[in-house]
Order: sequence, then structure tokens, then C-alpha cells
Amino acid sequence: MRKLAALFGVFVAIFALYVLQKSLPTYGDITSPIAVFGKTGERVTARNFELTVTQLRFARNIKLTAFGNERSYGTSGIWAIVDAEAAARNETVTLMSAAWLGADGLRYLASERIGNAPGLLGRQQLEPGLPQRVLMIFEFPESEMNKGTLLVARYPFQPLDNELRIAMESSSAPVIHDQVTLERGRSDVDWSVTIQ
Repeated sequence: MRKLAALFGVFVAIFALYVLQKSLPTYGDITSPIAVFGKTGERVTARNFELTVTQLRFARNIKLTAFGNERSYGTSGIWAIVDAEAAARNETVTLMSAAWLGADGLRYLASERIGNAPGLLGRQQLEPGLPQRVLMIFEFPESEMNKGTLLVARYPFQPLDNELRIAMESSSAPVIHDQVTLERGRSDVDWSVTIQ
């Protein structure tokens, strides 16, 4: 009888440990960024900054015109050009992390192939109360453009800080343009995007 009670006690302990393992958050869950959800067109506010996505364009090619030079960038997938307005809230910040989260869970970091494009996120210091236009450019397979989510954070690996998760859905079917032209003006904050 004692052996049966001891065996029963071991099974109860194993079951209790299993329930604890499956129900308690992991260390990664505890220290992961704090998600702040929003939609395209609305201002989404984090602890240190705020961002409003104003326009999303898809293209097969990007032409960059800067300082009298033109350069074209193609891709085997598509380009997503995200135009947004960002501002700091309490202190000067630089947003260093932008990613496109596809419907299947894959993350695509902002492209560094077009590093000399004007207004890229991560190049501008944001001051409190002074919104600035920013640009984010992503390159990914065409299958990832539907139901994507824009992820923006102050740093790429910042535990326990805010990460904006902006649903990039629109009411109309997405249009893929043959070419989008980015043209730099007189400064890094003076630029235009045109569709051709």
C-alpha cells in the first residue's frame, strides 16, 4: 500500500510540473517587447514615440533620383514603400527597427539595398512635438503582401519596451506598380514619391 501511495504521489508531482510548464510564461514571453496595436491611417502611440502610416505602395522596381544621378533597383519579389509620420514624445529618439511581419509569420527587415534613399527610418532624430515624414522600404515575396503587419521599435532587441504592430490592410485590393520613383530634394527631409 505504501508503494502504491508513493507511486501515486510521483504521478501527481509529474502532472503538476507538466501543468506548470505549459501554463506559465517562458522567459522569452516575460522579456519580449510590449506590443501596441494599431491600423494604417491612425496614430499609434508608444512610450517614447508615435507613428502614423500615411501611405503604402507596392512596386516591382524603385528608381532613386538624388544629386543628379538616377539608379534603379529591381527585385524578384516586390518592394513595399511605407510613408509615415513619426514624432518623439518625451525625449529625442531615433527609431532603429522596422520589419514587415508576413501572414505566415516570417519577418522581413527594412531593406538596406537602398541605403541612400531620403527620409529612411533610423537616419533621423525625432524631437518631441515635431513630427517628421519617414520612409520604410521592404523587399519580400509577393505572397507576403496581403495581411502584413508593420513592426516598429526604438531598438531591434529591446526587451520590455514598446513595439508598434500596425496592421497593413486596406479596404481595396493592393495594386503593384511597375515603378515608383523616389526623388531627393534639397535635404534629407525634402523628398517625393511618384508612381510611374
